[in-house]
Amino acid sequence: MTIFCPLKRILAHPNVRVFVTRGKLEGVMAAIYAGVPILGLPWEMEEMAMMLRVKDLAIGDYVDLSDDPKEIFSQMIRFADKESDEA
Repeated sequence: MTIFCPLKRILAHPNVRVFVTRGKLEGVMAAIYAGVPILGLPWEMEEMAMMLRVKDLAIGDYVDLSDDPKEIFSQMIRFADKESDEA
């Protein structure tokens, strides 16, 4: 069974402040199209490469998954708060 998620429509919603993603191309492109900041949780090298590019372009950031889970959650909250303040 395939579950369809209309990502572009979801990201276009005015209440969306941050898009949390692993860093796959389709999700990153949808977030760029919608103008939504990106927070990456990359698991694989290709996802890390994408998130490094996102950070270089200043359209998002990523979290190091080797950190303590509490630190990861804190980083996510700080990023979301920062992006909400800038909106």
